[in-house]
Amino acid sequence: MAAVEQRGKAEDHVTVNAPVSGIVIQKNAQEGMYVQTGTHIYAIADLSQLWVKLDAYEADLSWLRYGQKVEFTSVSYPGETFTGTIAFIDPILNPVTRTVKVRVNVPNPRGKLKPEMFVHGVVHSRVAAGGRVLDEALAGKWMCPMHPEIVKDSAGKCDLCGMPLVQAESLGYVSAAPTEQDKPLVIPVSAALVTGTRAIVYVEKPGVAQPTYEGREIVLGPRAGNYYLVRQGLTEGERVVTRGNFKIDSALQIQAKPSMMSPEGGGASAGHSHARPASPAPEHKHD
Repeated sequence: MAAVEQRGKAEDHVTVNAPVSGIVIQKNAQEGMYVQTGTHIYAIADLSQLWVKLDAYEADLSWLRYGQKVEFTSVSYPGETFTGTIAFIDPILNPVTRTVKVRVNVPNPRGKLKPEMFVHGVVHSRVAAGGRVLDEALAGKWMCPMHPEIVKDSAGKCDLCGMPLVQAESLGYVSAAPTEQDKPLVIPVSAALVTGTRAIVYVEKPGVAQPTYEGREIVLGPRAGNYYLVRQGLTEGERVVTRGNFKIDSALQIQAKPSMMSPEGGGASAGHSHARPASPAPEHKHD
C-alpha cells in the first residue's frame, strides 16, 4: 500500500513474499478473487524435516525410549532404509487398537518421503536390568528434552530452543560405565511355562543322587527374541529345564502335587525325581 501511494497509481500485479521458504501444498486463491486481511492464500510446508507417526503395541513399550534411533521402510522405495529419532511417545494408550503413538523426527533432504506415506519401523534395542536401555552412542551424553537430535558430551543448552540439556541416564539409558548389575538375567523362552497370570520354571536341585527338579514361580520381564528377562525368582548359575518341562509338570498334576495349573496341588513338595533327566539348560547367560 505504501508503494502504491508513493507511485501515485495502482499496479496490475503485487508481489507478496511468503514469510518462510518451502513447498506449496495448498492453494486457496484463484485469479480474479478478492482477498482481505487474514485470508489464507497459500499453505507452505518445509518438507526437509518430517514427522513419522508409528503405532507401538503395549508389549513394545519396554523397548522404546526418547532419543532412540528408528529404522523404517516404505513400499514406495523397496530395499531402501530410512532413519529417524524418537521425539515423543504418547502417554495415552488407544483403548481400541491397544497401541501408543510414537513420533519420529526424520530428515528428508532429497524430498523422497511424502506426507501420508505408509511406513514400517524397527527399533533395535538392548534392555538392561531395571528396564533401562543400553545404547553406547548415548552413554554419558547430555540431550535436549525437546530436540533429541541435539546430543552433547557435556552440560549446556540446546542449539535450537535454548533449553538446558539433561543427562541421558535421566531418560532411561544406562550410564557410561555399566556395571554387572546392569546386565539382565535371561532364560530361554522354552524354559518358562506361562499361564497368563503366572510363570513357572523347573530348577535343578543341586547335591542330590538322582536328577531332581523343583517347580518355582518367577516374575518375567519383556521377551527379547528367544529369551525372557527375569525380574525375580532366579539367580545366576541356577540350571533350568528347557525341554521336557511339560512332562514333568504333567507328572506332578497326576500325583496331585503343585504344578503349573494347580499351584496348591495335593502334596507338600513340588520336587519331582526322574531316572532319565529332562534336558537342563546351560547356566544363565547375560545378554
